[in-house]
This record gives sequence, C-alpha cells and structure tokens, in this order.
Amino acid sequence: MAIVVYTDGSVRPYLRVPGARASWAFVAVERKCPADHIAGSILEWDAGEVATDVADPAFIGAERHTVNTGELSAVYWALSWLHRRKEKSATVYTDSQYARRAVRGINAAISNGDLVQRVRGVCIGTAYRVLWVKAHAGHRWNELADRFAKEQLNGVC
Repeated sequence: MAIVVYTDGSVRPYLRVPGARASWAFVAVERKCPADHIAGSILEWDAGEVATDVADPAFIGAERHTVNTGELSAVYWALSWLHRRKEKSATVYTDSQYARRAVRGINAAISNGDLVQRVRGVCIGTAYRVLWVKAHAGHRWNELADRFAKEQLNGVC
C-alpha cells in the first residue's frame, strides 16, 4: 500500500486586503496505486490557519496571509505528518505550481523564503515526492483537502 497526501491552501478574501486570512489542509490516503486519484481510504487529515505570529507554536515562517502561504503551509504540515510517522517515501500532491516549484527548488522564492526553507528541510533524508495535480478537476482527495481548507476559514473545522 502506498501513502499519498493531498494538500490545499485557501485565503479569504482572495485579494491582499487588511484582515485577509489564509488556511491550509491535507488529506492522507492509503491506496494500492499511487496514481489513482479516486480510490483509497483516509488515514489522517488536518487543517489550520496560517500562523504569522512568531510567538505562535504553529509559526513556520509565513509573514502574511496569502494563498501561497496557505499552499506552502499545507505541504509543510503534510510532510511533517509523514516525518512523524517515519515514512521514508511518499507522494504529496499540491494543486499549486508555485508551491511545487518552490519546494523542489525550481524557482527562487523571492517572498516566503523562510517558509520555503522550512518545507524543504522536512524533505532532507527522505524520498518524498511533491507533484502537481490539477485543481477542481474531480480528483476526490484534492477536492476534500480544498473543502477542509475553506471550512477552516469558515470556522467549521
């Protein structure tokens, strides 16, 4: 069985305005075929608000509430969950090209540098793969992560 994790971030309101709040969520799934975006059963899920206060125990380097800090935070918490389970290899899907590229070192993150470094640090010594999945394309587990991230902003989770 393979462990696959889907991540998503959300922000409300979408544009950078005072009072904007960002959230993250992940859904960890166990299944036979890692490439199957429908089958499997949930092992774990979690969601939270992006922490921007350095005094907050959940602070991981995000300076602002943006969709990108939500996406990167989701990947971080998913990778941290895998690390706590001592999983040496797993696939993490994100629907954010920004997050995928930042984590893989493909683009130099001008903003969110501390957060990107924290995310990359969790990957050291592992065979974690961070791949892209198209958003809102009917991928069951990605849609669930999206829902949990949005519900976090609405106070449901």
